[in-house]
Amino acid sequence: MDSKSLEGKEIFTNIGLVKEVEKGIIKLSINEGAHVQVSDIDVAADALLEILGKRKHTLFMVDLSSANSYSLKARIKLKKLLEKKILACSIISGSLLGSIIANFIMRVSTLPYPAKMFTSEDSAL
Repeated sequence: MDSKSLEGKEIFTNIGLVKEVEKGIIKLSINEGAHVQVSDIDVAADALLEILGKRKHTLFMVDLSSANSYSLKARIKLKKLLEKKILACSIISGSLLGSIIANFIMRVSTLPYPAKMFTSEDSAL
């Protein structure tokens, strides 16, 4: 499928919804209460790559505000799978504690693209 036929497409996965919210912006919304593991990332990454199609660069937004946990191995795997496809990443956390933890993780991790923490989708866009 070419990328034009997938614009606006939504793909439901076992951990959440993947969709193109605006042209060039792909969002992964993690289901409420989800415990994201490495095996979940394969399915979500496949959906992200299907929506991206042949496009090599896009902005990626991940909404972790409803997730219960997101394993280190899952984060590392997603980063590796998408590092050549993403220009930048916006991480949405619905709580102050989640934002503090995510900011700490971003500072100690080496990301191949710029990433920034937000508390709402509106501010991330």
